[in-house]
Amino acid sequence: PWLSWYGRFPLQRRLSAVCALSSVVSSWSPWGYARCEWPLESFLISDGGGISIDDPESLSRSTRAKLIARGDQFAIAPELLDGSRQPDLLSDAFSLAVVIYALLRAAHPFGGSGYQSDPTKQWVDSAGATSVENLVAAELVFTSEMRRLFKRCFVDGRQFRFARPCADDWRLACEDAIDRTALCSSCGAGCLIHSPDHRVECQFCGEVLPKVMALDLFDAALDRSVEPNRTRRRVS
Repeated sequence: PWLSWYGRFPLQRRLSAVCALSSVVSSWSPWGYARCEWPLESFLISDGGGISIDDPESLSRSTRAKLIARGDQFAIAPELLDGSRQPDLLSDAFSLAVVIYALLRAAHPFGGSGYQSDPTKQWVDSAGATSVENLVAAELVFTSEMRRLFKRCFVDGRQFRFARPCADDWRLACEDAIDRTALCSSCGAGCLIHSPDHRVECQFCGEVLPKVMALDLFDAALDRSVEPNRTRRRVS
């Protein structure tokens, strides 16, 4: 059951793991490397949410990567499955989104609760897709920005590859989600708060989370003639 799985590896740690994974993908792409395959057993997630990868053989420069029949097709992009393209930055962008979706929602975006991708199926959240049971409710783990990124990748970007969000888009979206995660005072589980007026119950113990204080950050206009000591531009 997904609740017991989340009990061992809560939402906040999963979001931290996604940030770490996105940073790893960003670090190899500028050098012209891509992953020929994305075996899930090669990703090692620590208790603190950090990620390491122990499968250097699957990393190769896209210009000399060889496409071969593989048994692990969990996160392979459609263009690699049909053999029409070599691995590159855009195929990695698709694979990264698949792993993020599976890590946060405990299911494959095209295969429901199974472990193999099915390129003939629609994204499970899209209109007309076959309903799938045993999915973690999207509102519990996805912000509106994350849902928008998934739509860009799995609907618009399935064929039009340049619509896919990059790794940094995911890192920023998950950092924002971490800021919107409140910890249950009773059991310590993490719950996503969508707005200051959104009252939720802990999915593990049923405790009602108290109202939270929200702080909206924005880039201030840099006008020293108006407020020379108070206005300054944020770094990020």
